[in-house]
Amino acid sequence: MPAPATSRTNTATQKLRSTAFRASKLKIIQQQVGHECDSSLAIYTHVSDDFMNTSLHKALAPAFAGA
Repeated sequence: MPAPATSRTNTATQKLRSTAFRASKLKIIQQQVGHECDSSLAIYTHVSDDFMNTSLHKALAPAFAGA
């Protein structure tokens, strides 16, 4: 049974507000670091696979040391 229209509307509204809130936070950061283009902030918001794998390995190594 599909969700009532009001439920779908509330969910869509919540997602839109959340996205708008994140966008406003990114705009503040963009202004603080002096970037003119939104896409140039991507270097600060993306974690590379290598960094993620290295960090995960360091965090899990003690747990597997005795195995």
